[in-house]
Amino acid sequence: MKADVWRFLAIFGFSLLTGLIAGHVLLCLLAGVLLFVFWYYRELRLLTRWMENGATVEPPELSGTIDEIAREFDLLRLRHKQRKKKLTRNLKRFQASMAALPDAVVVMDNAGAIQWVNAKACAYLGIEWPRDAGLRLTNLVRVPELAGYLAAVRETQADRGLQLAAPANPALILELRVSRYGKTRQLMVARDVTRVHQVNQMRKDFIANASHELRTPLTVIAGYLEGLDNDALPEPATLHRQIGQMREQAARMQRLTEDLLQLASLESSPRTEEDEPVPIPEVLAQVAAEARLLSGDLRHAISVAAEPDLWLRGSRKELYGAILNLAQNAVAYTPAGGAITLRSQADATGALLEVSDSGIGIEPQHIPRLTERFYRVDKGRSRNMGGTGLGLAIVRHVLDRHGAMLEIQSKPGAGSTFRCRFPMSRTLRETAPDECVATNS
Repeated sequence: MKADVWRFLAIFGFSLLTGLIAGHVLLCLLAGVLLFVFWYYRELRLLTRWMENGATVEPPELSGTIDEIAREFDLLRLRHKQRKKKLTRNLKRFQASMAALPDAVVVMDNAGAIQWVNAKACAYLGIEWPRDAGLRLTNLVRVPELAGYLAAVRETQADRGLQLAAPANPALILELRVSRYGKTRQLMVARDVTRVHQVNQMRKDFIANASHELRTPLTVIAGYLEGLDNDALPEPATLHRQIGQMREQAARMQRLTEDLLQLASLESSPRTEEDEPVPIPEVLAQVAAEARLLSGDLRHAISVAAEPDLWLRGSRKELYGAILNLAQNAVAYTPAGGAITLRSQADATGALLEVSDSGIGIEPQHIPRLTERFYRVDKGRSRNMGGTGLGLAIVRHVLDRHGAMLEIQSKPGAGSTFRCRFPMSRTLRETAPDECVATNS
């Protein structure tokens, strides 16, 4: 500012002196003023052009107040640029964190128009981003329950959640929740609760099936006991038959109770606490002997093909029980005279235990559910054979505790193969058990 004043005074003084010398004071003063105005106009024009070009380069060489304005504007521009970069980085961080979430996230305005979505929202809800930006969610996801839910949230401001099948993948169950933030924004989060839904359904099925399995033998026993309350007792032969049936039903309840307790024990710990070397050829021989006794008059051809030096690290009791369950199923579902083979072998990936039969086989739609508790392909046949419906569930949990997997191959009329794959960390050879025991001690 001072420089402008001195510059004006200098021009004014020079014009006045020149006017006095030339004898035209007013004319020279007017010329001096016009010169000062022209210079100021030139400076403002340079500033204007610099600003019109977006101020992307350093400001031009100016002077006085105009230069101060340009420098201050340039400083504000740099600060704005820095804030913009910071906001851009924060926005990218936010979008990256939202994209990494396992849940679907949809940002909407008050009218339900989509402002932003992450990848999971596209996968779950079928939104195509950014093509669908600005469109209403209810116009893209045409589910009446969703429209009603969003309307209820807008009216009551209360979010109790909504469960529905994923529009883009009906096999998934989503739980939706909406939260309002700011004055004009809504945040919807859709979480995949398929597993939770399945567990709840399995729990309900388990309670219903367990109640049914216990009620049937209790009904039989209670019916016979009511008959014994009468003054006239039945004939000894009839009484003996009734007592035999009550004993069978009591034994059935006992087996069911034992299996339930064993299953609860297995589920209480994800890994077996026992870590002893188990001789697999010996275990398969014992299971084969039990299966022959169970076969009885059916005279199944039961054979063992075991590698003689294969051992597994784990619980002998649990492994024996799991293989015995598979062998018992093979006996139950293989016609008289059929073949049942117990096989073990090792390869580069670990150990393999296998129970195969030439039985009736299993329809493909039943295989994924075979390890569910109380699931039966043929309910009548299973109960007649004394099965509780928990055998394969126990097998699956035993294998889980040993880090193993159960594979099932079956074809109706051509038999079934139940294959247990154990990892290399559980596999031992004939010379390894002593080393293993020494290490554990």
